[in-house]
Amino acid sequence: ILQNLEACGIDTSSARSMIKYKDRAWRVVRIINKSHSLFEPENASPYVLEEIYAELKSPEGDIDFLVIESEKRDYKGEDSPIKGLHPLPWRKE
Repeated sequence: ILQNLEACGIDTSSARSMIKYKDRAWRVVRIINKSHSLFEPENASPYVLEEIYAELKSPEGDIDFLVIESEKRDYKGEDSPIKGLHPLPWRKE
């Protein structure tokens, strides 16, 4: 993971690592290792997205996320009982 962090420009030698991202300086708040998200598209097979990413914070208080590593895997489990919400129509003004 350290090599991937350094490849993204994150200095791993300091406890308060800073990175230049989107032409601004950001502080690395935390590294999220092995996040798993299940996607069940209506017209495709379900899959799991496994990611490692960094949470970043700017001096102005903005928060962003930098994906360090991402892998899409076929999902072989049972369908989720939780279904997505229907799209909400925009209110006309």
